[in-house]
Amino acid sequence: MTEAMWKRREITLKSRITRLNNKSKKASTLENKLQLQHQAKQARQELHLHRLNYFELTRREGQAPKGLVDTEKLVNAISTLKTYGHKNGTYLNWVNWRSGAQVKMTWNGISSFSVYFDMQTTDLYTSPHSARDALLEKAFKAFMPEGSKPRIEHGHGWTKARHEFWSDDFISVNQIAELANDYGLCFSVIYVQECIDARPAFDILGIPLVPGEMGKEWIDGEYHPYSCPTGKCL
Repeated sequence: MTEAMWKRREITLKSRITRLNNKSKKASTLENKLQLQHQAKQARQELHLHRLNYFELTRREGQAPKGLVDTEKLVNAISTLKTYGHKNGTYLNWVNWRSGAQVKMTWNGISSFSVYFDMQTTDLYTSPHSARDALLEKAFKAFMPEGSKPRIEHGHGWTKARHEFWSDDFISVNQIAELANDYGLCFSVIYVQECIDARPAFDILGIPLVPGEMGKEWIDGEYHPYSCPTGKCL
């Protein structure tokens, strides 16, 4: 289904709901009124599902963003950094930094270098947090073994599925970016020097830092200088 087809279907469902609501107001009998109200409720449910499944219905596979660091360069850069522990793999987690919501990627227990997906709002994801949670859920389903269950966080009267995860496999920034792009999510990518040990790695990545920079931010195919404001985490 193309995006134009999806929009036409949305317009059709909205028009149907309006017609049924108008007919129910003018119904001559209670039985007819209740029947029309039931049909309108079904149409609203169908519209709700249609909107929820937007990216599944219009998804275009394999459209990776351009300009991100090559996976080979990323692997080579990571291999030069100090690791803590002996377990290799990839960790995806969520953070609420930089006045928004991000997905944080680290590898092999390395603390000196991280990559952040800084999520933006869209028509369907009206907050960075909902976009961030959607990307983590998509990544969890894509890279975790079949049957894996997310962690459930319990609060006072509420529960929430948390999809942060550790994978024994190497997952590249490009793979997560492609996944986000396939589902129409908007984001920038920040390659961050968490401490001075990681600075030489940026030469290997092909995005060398100059004095005063703590990283590089990829925005729509171009790199911009990045420095963390005083008192901020990102």
